[in-house]
Amino acid sequence: MVPEAQAGRCVVRLKGGDPFVFGRGGEERAFLMAAAIEVEAVNGISSGLVAPSSIGIPLTHRDWSSGAIFVTGHERQDQHDTCDTSDRRPGGLGAGQPEHYRRGGRGALR
Repeated sequence: MVPEAQAGRCVVRLKGGDPFVFGRGGEERAFLMAAAIEVEAVNGISSGLVAPSSIGIPLTHRDWSSGAIFVTGHERQDQHDTCDTSDRRPGGLGAGQPEHYRRGGRGALR
């Protein structure tokens, strides 16, 4: 993207959903801005929000769930357990690599 933008071309990086939720939108934006390239993001809606609601499952409900937790299944190799969910009780929906959430009791599925 950088060489094309620096050559004066308009570059579009088209992604589905929200590139700042489980995408690398933040990393790409920072990289482009470091190269003095103007960035504009037009966000979509993450499937983590759309999929449950499309089949009538609320992410929050006053009687059942006070929140929703989104945790990535893929962290950088030098980072682990950066999201401590031990003080939360997530609902039954999940995606990614379940074994990642069972380590050491942090964010454990109970």
